[in-house]
Amino acid sequence: MPHIHGAVAAVSDAESKELVALSRAQSKLLAHSVGLGITLSNAMSTMPGFIPCGHAFSELFLGLTFSFGEATLSEVEAVTDGVCARAEHIADHRGVEQGKPFDLIAFMKTEEATAAKLAQLVASLHVLASLAERAQRLGATNNELNKAIAESLALTAQLGIASEEVAQAADKIAQLIPVALHMLQPAE
Repeated sequence: MPHIHGAVAAVSDAESKELVALSRAQSKLLAHSVGLGITLSNAMSTMPGFIPCGHAFSELFLGLTFSFGEATLSEVEAVTDGVCARAEHIADHRGVEQGKPFDLIAFMKTEEATAAKLAQLVASLHVLASLAERAQRLGATNNELNKAIAESLALTAQLGIASEEVAQAADKIAQLIPVALHMLQPAE
């Protein structure tokens, strides 16, 4: 991406269309990632003590990571396919209800009372998922962190949720970011 100096100018029509398509695909990915978070939470609440495998959380982490920022449309579409397949697999394999995609972006536009807290939670989830995904690739995982990401993401789809409950979830996720950073440090 070239650095822009001086006045900001709009991109070409073709680039604009690509960016709009990417934004729509990322919103769709985020909605399906919420659905996967719900599915994972359903599995964990149905079977106390059960923590899904790392592959399930890896798909969730990728979904949250690719829902924002720089990516290609084909990357976002491939991650969306993986997130959808993993949610279906968990629901079938564990006999739990599959979480439905939830358009969190549209929801935040209509929920003025909780929009700012939801945005803080989603931003923290994005950061934590990015770190957790990298840690997983290095062979490190943390069940408490994994569970908190899934449960907090599922929480975002609860209609009528109190702002205080969202704030508590955002605080919990933010407190786990140092845990994830520690997971990235090589063992001595």
